[in-house]
Amino acid sequence: MKEKPKKTKTKKPPEGFEALADLCRLYQSARADVAERVRLLKQRRIRYTRRLIPGLRSRIAAQALARTEIREHLLANREQFRRPRTRVLAGVRVGWRKRPGRLVIPDSKRTVELIRERLSEDQQDALLTVRTTISKPALKRLSAADMAAIGVSLVAVADEPAITMPGDGLDKEASAYLADHEEEEVKA
Repeated sequence: MKEKPKKTKTKKPPEGFEALADLCRLYQSARADVAERVRLLKQRRIRYTRRLIPGLRSRIAAQALARTEIREHLLANREQFRRPRTRVLAGVRVGWRKRPGRLVIPDSKRTVELIRERLSEDQQDALLTVRTTISKPALKRLSAADMAAIGVSLVAVADEPAITMPGDGLDKEASAYLADHEEEEVKA
């Protein structure tokens, strides 16, 4: 007996996110078109590359346009992402994420002295290198109270729009095809 194919339920987007879900579907569709074109390029790499590259370029442009529209929508509707800060709509994670920020150490010598005075030996070992300089990656892991205690502050912490797809390597692959094609055009 044949098994019936399972129906996949499509989740209805939360109230107020319908427009963004439509944009995400458009982006996902454009991305699927790029994936299809890359699949065709793999199959017909040598014989058909020159013929398929213009279509790949136009699909990449359409994907970039869809991504730009999502970004503009995110910028215009930031209040929708208070909690949760990101959502997955039509397979695309959209929302806001914290940027890493930039450490400001106004007086390195004073900060080194304060690290030696106020922090444990383990923390000192992690924060200070043999040359007695400050390890910024380790400083970023400190609590705000510890940073303040040693005269360090974290500035320029801002949100940025987040638009991601699962790490399938599609963008790198498409870029590699374009780069290979451009090299062939230069040689010819």
